[in-house]
Amino acid sequence: MDGETGTCDKDKNIGITERDIETDSLWLSFWSNYPKKTFENEAYEAWIALNPDESTVEKILYALEIAKKSEQWTKENGKYINKAVNWLSKKSWEGDLQENDSDNRSNNAAGMAGFHNALDKYDDNGNEITTNTDE
Repeated sequence: MDGETGTCDKDKNIGITERDIETDSLWLSFWSNYPKKTFENEAYEAWIALNPDESTVEKILYALEIAKKSEQWTKENGKYINKAVNWLSKKSWEGDLQENDSDNRSNNAAGMAGFHNALDKYDDNGNEITTNTDE
């Protein structure tokens, strides 16, 4: 305790920068959403080593939502969810985003094929093409 001001050293926030506060805020947004709360200190160290900017954090959080719905993470009550430290260190969110993008392309391709098949039933004027089976 400082005798002149009556404050404790711990109240002075010495050495804490805006980046530290932002890092902690971004970390908390990740950690609060990660389903497997184990090895938090190690995961935080991986986060600090990664040093993600806001754009990367957005990608991480988006991929996390995808991963949380994946078969691997939902089967057997989440038994196969990676530890956060491993998920971060291996940049697993990049793979989750690529898999989701690939799935979306497959779904879009299937949807477009169905759309084109439906269009084939109509002529250029929008009239339904019928086949005459009475002949």
